[in-house]
Amino acid sequence: MTNTNMYNLATTLNNELKHIDPPLNQAINRFAEGSTLGDIAELDKPQLESAYTMAMRLFNAGSYQQAHDTFSALCFFSHNEKRYWFALGACRQQLKLYHEAIRAYICASMHDPHDPKPRLQQAICQLNIGANEVAEQCLSNLLVQRSEFEQDREIYAKAELLYQNLQTKAQNI
Repeated sequence: MTNTNMYNLATTLNNELKHIDPPLNQAINRFAEGSTLGDIAELDKPQLESAYTMAMRLFNAGSYQQAHDTFSALCFFSHNEKRYWFALGACRQQLKLYHEAIRAYICASMHDPHDPKPRLQQAICQLNIGANEVAEQCLSNLLVQRSEFEQDREIYAKAELLYQNLQTKAQNI
């Protein structure tokens, strides 16, 4: 494409963008500034928390598909909330949708890279799909970044046990 063609294309796009529906343009600008779709739809924190509480009750009652649907909506409307992504991953894990669970746990990890819980669950999902080498690497990376926080000791102990079991299996093959 020549420079003239690029210029013409850029000019055309710029002119077209001027004609975007003003509310849509405002939404795009708010999203670019860090707003969530929930903010744009004017969903407030108590509404989202109420839905989260209901979804957790469904999850704890074993209604994983219903909880999954609610957590999916929460992630859609508030994509930057780690708890929603972690809970969505847990639902998918219970539904044996391991690849999808891994993706949700990755999203949770992106919001707090120092939280070991999503990474441990990712490794468990990897084990469930038979990706032992990937699980071993996940656990190894997790254990390198051990936390000194008391609440994480149980998670690291479980990760250490899984890692040792994988290494023992690999040596016996």
